[in-house]
Amino acid sequence: MGYGGFNIAGFPHQEAFGLGSWIVFGLLLVAMIVSFWERRSKTYLLGAVALLAGIIPLLAGQFETQIATATAWRWLAAMFLLLGSIAIWARRKISERWDEGFVEEVRTLLFGLTILPLLILTSYAALRTIFYLPLQGPSNGFIYGVPLSVAGLVLIGHAVRERMPSFALFAGAFFNATITVAFLLAVASVQGSMDRIVLIRLVQLNVITLGVYLLPWLSTRRRWQSALDQRGEGVVDYLFKLQLLLATSLSAALFLPALLIIVLFPDQAGSGIAAIGSSLGWLSLASITVAAIWLIRRISPWALACLLFAVSCLVAFNFAAISGWALVRLLRTPATQSTAGRR
Repeated sequence: MGYGGFNIAGFPHQEAFGLGSWIVFGLLLVAMIVSFWERRSKTYLLGAVALLAGIIPLLAGQFETQIATATAWRWLAAMFLLLGSIAIWARRKISERWDEGFVEEVRTLLFGLTILPLLILTSYAALRTIFYLPLQGPSNGFIYGVPLSVAGLVLIGHAVRERMPSFALFAGAFFNATITVAFLLAVASVQGSMDRIVLIRLVQLNVITLGVYLLPWLSTRRRWQSALDQRGEGVVDYLFKLQLLLATSLSAALFLPALLIIVLFPDQAGSGIAAIGSSLGWLSLASITVAAIWLIRRISPWALACLLFAVSCLVAFNFAAISGWALVRLLRTPATQSTAGRR
């Protein structure tokens, strides 16, 4: 027997996706446009945008029998966000009456009607994966990641086109979300355990994403920063440093507990610490280092000391699978050699 959908309290909600709903939406949309034409109130245009966004769940409902309503909603929301943003960027060609206050209202409404459902539906799937609950519908990371990536690219467009640097930081968060969801679904697809190894690799992937995301902005800084005023340049510098600080803090959140385990409980060192010193660990350190050098353009003695200490830790973490005591001896070797040299 085919899947018939969920009818709460026996209510045949399939009728809500039928022709009658489309007629009602069409009449309301015409009423909004006519009211705007007669009264010249931009509130009716906001109502028209909200009505157009209401078509998204109607279209998504057509995929219910394939158990793909949430998937269709995510993709349709991303496409609606892209089309609405293109209209905002081309507003001067559409009408000269779009003042900045109205554009801000349209942008806020557009983001609320598209980005918020996209995040809720994606977070729900990610949480089900973490708690070993089966996903209803497609479980391909590509299907979940593309809408998030589209939203991130749209936010980059707003950051560049509207000269709003804060949107660049939000776009980076969407790319981090894309990596997170895709990785969790990849682990779930092979029925892997959501253990500390997965957590460590997830943090490392996010650190790499944070560092790599900075590089295109830093490499083209001279081209786009000239269009900003002094306040905008200050905001950009702050956001760059915040992004780098987030990457560094995530790495420190892995390094410090591992060091405490090595020093205090070397017998408990195992695969988790070895995962920190894996190739992903080296890539995460390299991404932070390159982004920091490109941003700051100088290396202080303290920064160099921290870098060398991080390198020595990664080398030591690779020996975690052999013995925790081997880690302790390896970490103490530079200090021992330094003491012997002074003698």
